[in-house]
Amino acid sequence: MHDRSYALFTAVFILALAIAIGATAWWLADVDTQRRPYELATAHSVSGLTDASRVYYRGVRAGRVEAVRITPEGEIRIRIEIDRDIPITHGTFATMQTQGLTGISHLELEDTGEDPRSLATTADDPARIPLRPGLLDRLADTGEAVFDDIERIAGRIERLLSEDNIERVDGILANLETASGDFIGLQAQAETALAAIPDVAADASHSLARIDAVTADLHAFMPRLDDIADDFSQLARDGSRLSVQIEQDVGRLSDQLERDVGGLSRRIDRDVIPDLQQTLDRVYSAADDVSRLSRGIEEEPGSLIRGRLPHRPGPGERGYRPQGGQ
Repeated sequence: MHDRSYALFTAVFILALAIAIGATAWWLADVDTQRRPYELATAHSVSGLTDASRVYYRGVRAGRVEAVRITPEGEIRIRIEIDRDIPITHGTFATMQTQGLTGISHLELEDTGEDPRSLATTADDPARIPLRPGLLDRLADTGEAVFDDIERIAGRIERLLSEDNIERVDGILANLETASGDFIGLQAQAETALAAIPDVAADASHSLARIDAVTADLHAFMPRLDDIADDFSQLARDGSRLSVQIEQDVGRLSDQLERDVGGLSRRIDRDVIPDLQQTLDRVYSAADDVSRLSRGIEEEPGSLIRGRLPHRPGPGERGYRPQGGQ
């Protein structure tokens, strides 16, 4: 009896396990799922991608890889099956992604949204979806340029760490040390200046008090200043009137003076100038007499005492006698 129960339990367990395995296989195979075929083409490596690899649409499982083959021209063709309810459009593209450290790859479908028209496909002529390079492919394409950049950077680092630059850095550090010492001195001066701030503030308070007093005096003086301004205005008006009157008097005096000077000039021309001319003639004659007298005195100084000697005849004149003759 015990053996029969054990055998029945084992049979039921094996049957349930077989049903579970079959259901799992049926679910994994997606036998009843209706799919549409598409094709991808690439010249890059598809390492890790195999038949039955999964296909995702924006992170959601959407189908599987049906076959991977290579053409005689060296192009890799990947045939995939996508669930019919997945919206494949002319803007859809695929990239190959690697899952962690396992090396297993899968396809990821994305849509740019630029062309929302549905991409028609058939089993005999599947539509082609663009396969863009993945991260590893882009790194491989740019690897050489990256290595060149790394080499240039290493060269620059080597030049940066040259002996000359190290000496310059040492000089900069020495200058920084000197500047630090100067800064400490400036800090001490600043502390001294800060200590003097209370005295300066007190002086400023006294100055402000004096300014307030001067301001109050100015406010008190303002009415007097207005009176002085009024007096100056009245004085300016009086000065203006006086200036006009003086200008008029000067004009009249100028006219009168011009008339008097004209009359005087005519009288001088008529009466004074002729008499003055006669007087000048007499003066010139007297000057000639004085000049002759001066020459005579100069020739015979004794004439001032004896009187003027008679004129001695000269050669050729009557009564001329040579010197020393009888």
